[in-house]
Amino acid sequence: MRLTFLSLLCAFLATFSFSSHAIAESCSDAVLPLFEISIDEEEDGLVAIDGPLAQLPDTVSVDLTNELLGTGLAKIVVRKGVKSVKKLYQKAKVARAQKIAARNFPRKGGCGTLRIVSYNVGVFHKSGYDKMNMVADMLNEMKADAAGIQELDSCVTRTGGVYQLRAFADALGDWNYHFAPAIPLEGGTYGIGIVSKRKFRVLDSWSMTLDRGKGAEQRALNVVEFPKFVLAATHLDHKSDAAQLAQAKAITQALSARYAGTHKVVILCGDFNAKPNSRTIKELKKNWTIVSAQNDTYDSSRPKQCIDYIMVLDNNSSYVLKHSAVASKFDDGDVTQASDHLPVYIDIKPKRR
Repeated sequence: MRLTFLSLLCAFLATFSFSSHAIAESCSDAVLPLFEISIDEEEDGLVAIDGPLAQLPDTVSVDLTNELLGTGLAKIVVRKGVKSVKKLYQKAKVARAQKIAARNFPRKGGCGTLRIVSYNVGVFHKSGYDKMNMVADMLNEMKADAAGIQELDSCVTRTGGVYQLRAFADALGDWNYHFAPAIPLEGGTYGIGIVSKRKFRVLDSWSMTLDRGKGAEQRALNVVEFPKFVLAATHLDHKSDAAQLAQAKAITQALSARYAGTHKVVILCGDFNAKPNSRTIKELKKNWTIVSAQNDTYDSSRPKQCIDYIMVLDNNSSYVLKHSAVASKFDDGDVTQASDHLPVYIDIKPKRR
């Protein structure tokens, strides 16, 4: 009987929670003399294994199917038991990630190119259940370097009192994070965040609240400065056009005052709640260049409006825009369930002047 190798391998990894001595006893090389592992390409890369399965420990029962789907590996022979199985697992996991990334997203375009994402995640609960891990998997599948995240709860009762941005950064793999509160809410705050991979050294981070107009909601600007670029994120008001326009002007003034003379690439991303021909976007275009694809981003099930953007401040900085798109297909997530918005991303390479 053929067993998915994914089940075998994940179960094997589960044994890592035991002591090394216990692993040696239950999964020694003597127990695994020879296994032939193959992949049925017609079954979307499902891996199967032939060998003396009865000799394997009972812990080989955890389902690892999702870990190794679609790796593209053809046939592998495990010759030395546990050590070879462990190496094969790592190789297959890397191969799967590469194949998925190539299938849904282009390569980032060489050394120095950044993949920046803007995503309104709807406090990870737009579909009624927590999708934080799904969204983290999606950003990792995209091979994102940094992201501006809108609609986050911080220690709010409605979402279980969780500091969402910190938990999200942990789910991504211990990323940097900076939260900007906008509205007090149910014992905590509601606002926006920026996350980035640890390899990007944070030089400075700051935030500011944006004035609200009559009948509008309080909003915020969130800014993190890195050695080669600045990433800012915002979420503009959706109730008052006048308030939204004033918030856009305040953002331009604040960022221009701080970075206009630096020649550093300043990237602003967010949910602007404004269509391309709106007064708000026309105002922003006086000082910013929209670099994101202006495809429809809302709502995610049947997109009919472009309201999410990424733009670069016109401060004489130098950069090359490699690619931009609205992400609509993932292997590690369902965009129609993850949020009511679609994520937008750019591949950009800052250049020295």
